[in-house]
Amino acid sequence: MEKSKTLIVDGDILNFTIGRVTEDISDFGDQVCKSFDEESIIKHLESGLDNIAETCGYARENIIYSISCDKNYRKELFPTYKSNRKTVVKPLGLKWLREYLLENAEKYNVLMIENLEADDCMGIFGTSGDLNISIYSQDKDLRTIPVRQWDFKKRDFVTPTEIESMRFLYTQVLTGDTVDGYKGCPRIGKVKAEAALKDCTDELQMLEQCYVRYHKVYGEEAKTMLLTQMGQARILHQLDYIALINFKVTYNPFEILRVCDDMLVDWAFQYNERLLEAKKKPKKVNGAI
Repeated sequence: MEKSKTLIVDGDILNFTIGRVTEDISDFGDQVCKSFDEESIIKHLESGLDNIAETCGYARENIIYSISCDKNYRKELFPTYKSNRKTVVKPLGLKWLREYLLENAEKYNVLMIENLEADDCMGIFGTSGDLNISIYSQDKDLRTIPVRQWDFKKRDFVTPTEIESMRFLYTQVLTGDTVDGYKGCPRIGKVKAEAALKDCTDELQMLEQCYVRYHKVYGEEAKTMLLTQMGQARILHQLDYIALINFKVTYNPFEILRVCDDMLVDWAFQYNERLLEAKKKPKKVNGAI
């Protein structure tokens, strides 16, 4: 058992699953009745946490249960964020489970921060520099956090490097995420995004590759559009949270990396030149030019 270490669990995903399996929907033709069993919810919560503890090798008392606040700063700054989920019907017992957890916050080591999602809480603590912290979540967005985390395919812990985490983030900025309601850069899917970023060895190069593709679509609005996507895609790191609560700003790589307007003009010019050169090259037909 990892008795001296802490595992932060994504409670939102487990809560939703519990809500679904403990919900009873009876269709009587002229009437649909929905109900949930409180005792069953608690039983599934306990067994779920016991299973995570056993699977990952942690003592229950060293597991922190992270849940989202009912308010979300992204929805305030980016109105379209998760707007596509408005029609999703939530499990009937989900609200009761959240209230139960908050009433028993000490028992379940509940972590909730005002205006933040559960994955932001995990990101903040995961980038705090405390090497005793690991995270457990099925949300792929947590791959943007360079912290020890449970890999559900490998059934073991892995630790993404800084460059791997950054590359996954910029891939998200290019492709968007239909689940979270942000669109990324038009006409760029996973294959094109990975091809654009595969040779990048630092964040500045990744930012350039993203910017030139946004510029091709949006022109002078490229920087603004990219930052809008970045603000929705990036799970908060500790320094991001400090900037957010003090200045109400989201992550801005242009400022952090000191990218001036002249650099942006140069990036766009060189990219367009490369595209023109590529068009001039004769195409091969059946192995011949």
